[in-house]
Amino acid sequence: MIEHSVFALPFAYIAALTAMWEQARAVDWTTLLLVTVCMVGLRTFAMAANRSSIGRSTPATRARPTASWSPERCPCSTRGRGL
Repeated sequence: MIEHSVFALPFAYIAALTAMWEQARAVDWTTLLLVTVCMVGLRTFAMAANRSSIGRSTPATRARPTASWSPERCPCSTRGRGL
């Protein structure tokens, strides 16, 4: 789940640094640390909630399999081919 936060962090940093530069023309390191903690924490919470019973009860995720990978969905499966 951390890879989703790592992907999203540059966008949050750009937004935070732009706002800081527009307001004070300085970088507030405490705010950047807070942005990092919030992004990682809330992104992890959102991913966990999406995989829990809350996420499975929504129409968009109801048909999604619980496992991220299933052999039945693999196009290169060798089952039934006598291999």
